[in-house]
Amino acid sequence: MTKVLLTREINQTYREKIKDLGYQVQLMEEGGSLEDIDLALGGLALRKLDFSQLKKLQAVFLTSMGVDYLPLDYFSKKGIILANNQGVYAETIGEFIVFNLLQLQKANRFFIQKQEAHLWEKPKTGLGTLKGKTVLFFGTGSLAQAGARRLEAFGVQLLGYRKSPKPQAPFQEIVTDQNLDQALKRADFLVLTLPKTKETYHLINRDLLAKTKPGVKIINVARGDIIQEEALVDYLESGHVAGACLDVFEKEPLDPASPLWDMDQVYITPHHSYSSEGDREIEYKTIMENLKRFKKNQPLIHVVDTDKGY
Repeated sequence: MTKVLLTREINQTYREKIKDLGYQVQLMEEGGSLEDIDLALGGLALRKLDFSQLKKLQAVFLTSMGVDYLPLDYFSKKGIILANNQGVYAETIGEFIVFNLLQLQKANRFFIQKQEAHLWEKPKTGLGTLKGKTVLFFGTGSLAQAGARRLEAFGVQLLGYRKSPKPQAPFQEIVTDQNLDQALKRADFLVLTLPKTKETYHLINRDLLAKTKPGVKIINVARGDIIQEEALVDYLESGHVAGACLDVFEKEPLDPASPLWDMDQVYITPHHSYSSEGDREIEYKTIMENLKRFKKNQPLIHVVDTDKGY
């Protein structure tokens, strides 16, 4: 019988469903021999695992989209298949992107503070709008597409940055390295949806921020390491970056001493943009499908290129 290693991140209901598919289940947190494990399932808890002990491991199925916390070089060397939860969080994160753009433009922090103080007070300047603004998405995959589709109704200009110049709906313009500098001068918002790879580490750094339009606002629902956090703090303090909504950080949890906590123009959420009603069903969607396919020796879905990291 195929033996599956699970983390406690997978709840009891789904553990039973996995058994019903004909798999033998072992919980990682309970210890035991790992030498006869065929499959490993879970999320961030898997980063604690010494995969070299899993001599028979054939594949790893994730609840997450991100894969940067796993030993991809080792998987590539050993021919271990890795499948992530690509696309299943797109609709939820697409909504989250729009929510953050609106709270930046509509002075949400100001009104919350006045409500808490029981003050009937209006801001000294008019509220912002999205109409006519330019939004530059870093990445044009499922998360970016979901956010961009929802923004079409607001009358914004949608730019998508990626390696290939090939057109991609719903973006009105594709940006590559060749014209990125020009796009940065036009963009009112930068929305980060890229996976973490060697190429994207600190992509949003001090040099890039210097090329952005004064008053630019940034939303990060990707990985914290894509932004050079120290540089972002400096540009926020100077006012060149007028606001930021950050769901991910270079080190998580965010250090209580970080100056980001106390900036009125910054909105912080604890890596939670993927959350939604019925998120258990979403979280295990790819895993359950791939377990069924594995049993039938059928092609798996959302297989990651471990050399590329996505």
